[in-house]
Amino acid sequence: MRAELANVRARSPLGPLSHHAYSAILRARTHYHIIRRHSRHPEVHAHYLETLLATLDPRLLNFAACDLSFLLRNHHVCHPRLQRLLYRLVIQHGGDLSTRSQEAILAALWIRACQRAGGTSNLVPEDGLSHITCHDCILDATAIARSLSTTLFGFAGRPPNHKSVTSLGYLFSVFSPAYSLPLRWNSLVLFSIFNASDILHFNGTHWTSDHTIPQVTSCWKVIFGLATVEKIVSEEPSLELATQSTPTDGVLETTRTLYQLWLPIIKPRLVSRDLACAITTSLLRIACILADVTLFYDCQDLYRTENSLEGPPTSAQKHLTAQYIAAAMCLQGPRPNAVLTTLEGFSLDSEQQHQVLASAVEALAPTDASLAYTIYSVAQGMGTELDPGATYALPCPLLGVGHSAKPSSFSTTVDFLWKNGQLSFPLSRVVSGRTHEFVTLGVSLLLSATNLQLCTIRTFHLNTFEGILNSSLLF
Repeated sequence: MRAELANVRARSPLGPLSHHAYSAILRARTHYHIIRRHSRHPEVHAHYLETLLATLDPRLLNFAACDLSFLLRNHHVCHPRLQRLLYRLVIQHGGDLSTRSQEAILAALWIRACQRAGGTSNLVPEDGLSHITCHDCILDATAIARSLSTTLFGFAGRPPNHKSVTSLGYLFSVFSPAYSLPLRWNSLVLFSIFNASDILHFNGTHWTSDHTIPQVTSCWKVIFGLATVEKIVSEEPSLELATQSTPTDGVLETTRTLYQLWLPIIKPRLVSRDLACAITTSLLRIACILADVTLFYDCQDLYRTENSLEGPPTSAQKHLTAQYIAAAMCLQGPRPNAVLTTLEGFSLDSEQQHQVLASAVEALAPTDASLAYTIYSVAQGMGTELDPGATYALPCPLLGVGHSAKPSSFSTTVDFLWKNGQLSFPLSRVVSGRTHEFVTLGVSLLLSATNLQLCTIRTFHLNTFEGILNSSLLF
């Protein structure tokens, strides 16, 4: 098989596929159909499929679709390399595939979805979308999209989270044969765009529709649409999207389209509170990053609706409240009293408030550390000590650890880290594995201290590197 494939690449490296090259592929395919039943090694399958896709020949693209569908039906875990080939085929060459090839791929995905959900009955609940609940790891649209992707293509190294499979499984009914081929294929395109490493294929038209679509398809569009937008805007925290391949206006327009698509689902309460919180969290994050005040005020109504429901706060609701505080700080300015009001409206439990503030600091620190420091100050005023994760997240952007340094923020950073010549928090509380970052943080602090003419810096106690910076500097 490899010899025949090498022959193809030699005979048609760039130009149209020659007759001899096509014949070589047919011979290679005969060998491949024998090998594929006895080997699950990705190299065997990927080398063959990559050769077919590289030809750009519609006949061979359809062969690739047929052979990929076989792997999807028979391989419990789909290797990431094969997944990337599927996304490439769907996004770049989907228009060249016959309806038969498209049906073959969709049928294979439907089989996988039914296997993951334990049967078709679990994909068609009587109460529609309202049963879909989220768990500790499902806090926004991106987390839901990742969970669905992992569920569909296997679980390398560990079994699936049964709760997540059960609660999200109904969304896979977008691949049900009960729906039309164009509707199902478009759902696969959205799925592929999110999972593809290249975001150049972003096109807002995939999220629009000229006719009524099923609720589950609308929900799928919103989830993967928002997850893709989040992926785009998080690529560059400075948000200079105008210089990228996707203009800011296009991202904003797509986000607002998704918001309008979400309203007919959320207003009649067709989804659970957890799922509603997760979607609103993503909308607020995008509004914050893109500085879209209109979208923020629209989401404000959704936030208040979710907070008005009875029942103990869930993880998704805590995450939503933290993102709401972060967005309000970005778009309305630092208002500590407003933060306190939001916390009291969310819960009177100090532990719940503590968790929300920690999440808000982590959400804001990468993009606006000064605002994150304001929230940290609110926590201090309440007598609350934030978790190590939030404590770690705050000084690093200010000192340029993994981010662009902001010299004007050095005085704020040193004030945060030092109180009366002593560290304001013990670095030994930081999780191991962040040692390198905190060594860099210590060096940056020394440099900033020089500029600010601090009197003394003594000892950093740094996990296993206790005393790594044991110096007394006089300026």
